Amino acid sequence: NIEHEFENRSVTEGLELAEHICGDSTFAYGLAFAQAVEKIYKLEPSHSAQYTRVIALELERLYNHIGALAGLINDTGFSIANSYLGALKEKVLRLNKIYFGHRYLRNVVKINGVTKLLATDERLALGAALQVIKQSFLEVIDLTLKHNTVLERFSATGYLSNHNAVLCSVSGL
Repeated sequence: NIEHEFENRSVTEGLELAEHICGDSTFAYGLAFAQAVEKIYKLEPSHSAQYTRVIALELERLYNHIGALAGLINDTGFSIANSYLGALKEKVLRLNKIYFGHRYLRNVVKINGVTKLLATDERLALGAALQVIKQSFLEVIDLTLKHNTVLERFSATGYLSNHNAVLCSVSGL
């Protein structure tokens, strides 16, 4: 199991391992490991480092959510929206590379900080680029929600009626 893999490793090696647990959540796993170590050693990253961590974590969440939505929409047979969303995910990954040096944000978090703080002009440029992505995203979603095939396939998806739950002996939440 993965916990066993952390045994007999240095903190640095543990951080590297944590970043490799889940390829599309490299930063989140690395951050969780770093925060655990920081708590143990009573370390407090600087405000700038914490701010940068939030930005990187949100970028990771953004590309994962865009990718997940693309997959869901593709499963309805509306592949054009999947393609557009895939292109938007790629734009976020490229921003990660530009501003943090790695598409999937590997080696950005470190114990008690980050490997790169964003300068004010970089934060502004990143924000502007994300606004463009947001606008494109909203346009694709608007188009998607006007497509009958998508709406028909999503309506009542994931809904389990009380009657069917009783028939299937479902229990719990």
